[in-house]
Formats: sequence, C-alpha cells, structure tokens
Amino acid sequence: LGSALGDPSSWGRLSAPSGARSLPGDILARAFAEPDDGAAGRAQAEAMARDVAEIAVQLAAPLDGGDVDLGPRLVAGIVRAIGRSSLPGRFRDLRRARRFLAAVRPAALFLINEYSRTEWVGAARMEGIPVVAVQHGIIHRHHPGYVHGLPDPAMPLPDRLYLFGEYERRLLTTRSVQPAESLRVVGSPRLDVAATKRADGTDARDAIRRELGVAPADRLLAISTTFGPPRAIYTPASLAALLGGDLAGVHLVVKTHPNEPDDGLHARLIDGLRATLGVPPARLTVIQAIDLYALLAAADAHLGIFSTVLTEAVAVGTPNLLAVTQATNDLIGYVEAGVAVPVRDAAELRIELDRIFAGPATDQDKRAAFLADHFEPGGASARIREDLVAWLASPTPSGDG
Repeated sequence: LGSALGDPSSWGRLSAPSGARSLPGDILARAFAEPDDGAAGRAQAEAMARDVAEIAVQLAAPLDGGDVDLGPRLVAGIVRAIGRSSLPGRFRDLRRARRFLAAVRPAALFLINEYSRTEWVGAARMEGIPVVAVQHGIIHRHHPGYVHGLPDPAMPLPDRLYLFGEYERRLLTTRSVQPAESLRVVGSPRLDVAATKRADGTDARDAIRRELGVAPADRLLAISTTFGPPRAIYTPASLAALLGGDLAGVHLVVKTHPNEPDDGLHARLIDGLRATLGVPPARLTVIQAIDLYALLAAADAHLGIFSTVLTEAVAVGTPNLLAVTQATNDLIGYVEAGVAVPVRDAAELRIELDRIFAGPATDQDKRAAFLADHFEPGGASARIREDLVAWLASPTPSGDG
C-alpha cells in the first residue's frame, strides 16, 4: 500500500495501536478520491431511480386502498427513498474502491459482511480480483443479503463464501442462487472464542456480574437487542409485553447491538413501562461494550427478541427464552429445535424464569443436534486460513476452485 500511495511509510500511519495493519474507513476519501466522484454517484443513483420508476409503471397493478389506488404513491415513495438512501455514496465509493484495488492489486478481497459492502464486491469484480466472504450472523430463509430468488449475472456474489454449518449450505443451495461450488462449510470463527468461556470458571463469571452491578443473590437475565427497523418496531412491543410483570430477584442486563445509538431507549422503555403499570422498578443495566460470550456465560438465562445472540447462547450453553410477540421472531426454528422456550407475555416469562432457575433447563441432546447442524465443529479460523491459502494458490481462483 505504501508503494501504491507513493509513500513507503504509509503502513506505519495506518497501523492500529496493537500493531495490526488496519485500513481506516476514510482511506478511500483520503487517498483515492477525485473531484467528480460525488456528482457521479448522485447521477448514478438518480438514473437508478428513473429505471425503477419506469419498471414500476410497466408492471403497475392497482394497489387497492379503498377508494384510492395507492400504487402510484408507493412508486413515488420508492423513488424518493432511493435518492435519500446510501446509494449515491455507494456509487461514489465504487469508483474509489476500484482505484484502490487497481493500485494495490491484492490477491483477493476478504469481507465479513459482503452484502453490506456491495460497492467493494462490484469494484473487485471490475478489477478481476476474487472476493472471499465469511458468513455474517445467522442466515434465514428471508435474509435479503443471502437469499436471492432469481439469478442475475450482475449480482455481487462472492467467489468463495465460508459458512458456519450445513443448515446454511442447504438453505443457500435450495432457496438462493449462490453457486454450490462456491460454498465451504467451516464453522464460526466467533465460536473459536466462545468455546473457552464456560471453562473460565466461577471467578470470571463473578467478575462480570460485579462489573454489571448484579447482587450476589440475584439472577442475571441477559436481553439482546438489534438495530434498524426491528429496533423501532419489534423491540418496544416485545419489551412492553414481557417486562411489566414480576421481576423480583432478577437483574436485567440489556446488551445493545454494536450499531445501536447510545440514546437510552431501552432504559426509558423499561422504566417507563413499569412506572406506568405501578410496579417496582427493575434492576437494570444497559451495556454495549462487553464481551458477549463472557456475558452469556455469566447469565442465568438469555432473552432474545430479534437477534443472532439466540444462536450464540446455544453455543455457550445459556438457557434461551425467545420472545414470540411478533410473527417473525423465530427466524431459524429455535423453538422447534428445542433450544429456546417461547414466551408471549410477562406471566409466561416469570414461569419460565422460575423453571430455569430451579434447575437444568436445556435438553443437551437437542442442543447438540442444533449445534451439529449450524456449526461445523473444530477451529473455523484455521480451516478458513488453510482453504483460502490453497484456493488463492490455484491457477485461477474462482468459486469452483
């Protein structure tokens, strides 16, 4: 990279305090920008909006809203949303990423969330650079980043996709267009870390609980949240349905998603709900920056609303409760697999908490079957490294290599 920037010392300025050579997020703007990038990005987004509008008109069917056809309003809303979305910036960064890749000429582009970085996938394809991706979170049958119904040569799919388990391979080969030969089942690199947490012993568990302010006699219920539309729709409704009842002896620890804003939403919801109902305030801690697996190992139970942490809790061995206050809460069949117990209201939550606190709550056979289907056992990081090195050493790395 130093040679590409004309300054051999560039890596030194880009290194993190740990010494890791990390590319900062603004590298494209600082080193690979041209004056017309922004205008070009906006023009491309506007052209896409026009194309969408034209297609919508050609395919238009009435959208009955009683006495009003809502179809034209829907199309107009979509077109406006495109202009206000991140698309102009993505088209801008597509140009910059292509310059970066052309200058550096890496052996491959490695992404951990490729469906949110499609500008990078597109740039790599234009430069003839293979794209490698590792599964990000759970994959469910409605996942817009992974499940695509119709093949399209322009779709920015990775050349190599490392999956956590056979469940994901089956899903993508039966419900999506990702080429089967590009998929490799390797396990989850995150679980390489999680596997050590239960072995840390009671000292680590007690340290986490003290850090969170959990009294020795209290039970710790970890609650995982998410961001985006579910934060505004599912989370408030679920918390209102579940957390207005008897929480005596329970300390709630809300683990917020890394992308959530620090705006106090969850504390306001829980405190306001209980005050309105006239019940005692909950013992509550809201935290974002914490080792998730250490938290799960320290928790007596986990309550998931709309979060991949449900799967992580199975891996760690923490009893799972699943809010089923919305139709889409159970994304991959946790309840059917027997690795989560559904709760619909505050009374059910209390009953299930008491059951968990009274003794072993997890069917180990069902847990083992779930893990075997969703996570290839063993070290995922080593598998990825070995496969990736061998693949890139082949004459023409591609999905079938």
